[in-house]
Amino acid sequence: SATSRITFGLVCSMIGILLTANFLGLLPDPDLREMANRSRLAESLAIGASVLLEDNDQIGVQLVLEGVVERNPELLSAGLRKVNGLLLAHTEGHADAFRRVRLPPADNTEGTPGTEHPEELQSGENSDRQLSVPLSLTAGEKWGDLELCFVPLKTDAWYSFVDNKLLQLLAFAGCLGLIGFRFFLRM
Repeated sequence: SATSRITFGLVCSMIGILLTANFLGLLPDPDLREMANRSRLAESLAIGASVLLEDNDQIGVQLVLEGVVERNPELLSAGLRKVNGLLLAHTEGHADAFRRVRLPPADNTEGTPGTEHPEELQSGENSDRQLSVPLSLTAGEKWGDLELCFVPLKTDAWYSFVDNKLLQLLAFAGCLGLIGFRFFLRM
């Protein structure tokens, strides 16, 4: 019927408008917002850890890391790693959870790629799963890294598209649009 075609056309137009708004950046991106929140948490924690390290308060650093992990459900673990690769303070499971980039030895062409030498450890790439913030003490030279492991923003499961906020908005607007436009056109 004509009412059904008009309803379907209005819903498609509305979905097209929402997709255009998303493409133009007019709709907020929850993943970007969460990444910004995680970065702020990491930077704040790095400042606090630096202050405690200035006083050589390793117990205080350990307590702060444990407290922050306990109070933030999206934060799985935290650790403080010195430049030489030694974990000075960390929460349970951090040593296994945080993946570090290992460089092959520069002077050994026959060596096994990824041979671990403490001086060749680098901070892991920041991602939605882990953040690494370099720490420097008053001398200005790098002391080590604050490492944080988070719950991933997206899962690798086949049904993970259901968590997509844009898809949820389009499905919600489409379903309610069909009902609302149909009701309005029938009046």
